[in-house]
Amino acid sequence: MASRNVDEACSLLDEHGRSMIKRELAGFVASHAAGSSCPELIGFLHDFVMTPAQRKELPRLKASEVSVSDNTANARIGGSYSLTRTSRGWRISEVPLTVGG
Repeated sequence: MASRNVDEACSLLDEHGRSMIKRELAGFVASHAAGSSCPELIGFLHDFVMTPAQRKELPRLKASEVSVSDNTANARIGGSYSLTRTSRGWRISEVPLTVGG
């Protein structure tokens, strides 16, 4: 995300994570005439939502308070993330977005 690698960022999200980003950004996307595909939404987050300071800090964040139960996990990485184990490995299912519409 910090380096605007939209394909890699999207590959780390499961279907619920992609839907969540789309739902949370719906108002912003409409007002900026942005697209609604995962790569377009990640690019929008990078370009219009994140500040330069956030983009600089993001690669330095480390996971803490990790808890795993069967095929789900929670971790704090500057916010609380939920993950789901899939056949492709762990994928992010909930992203701590604080964007208002």
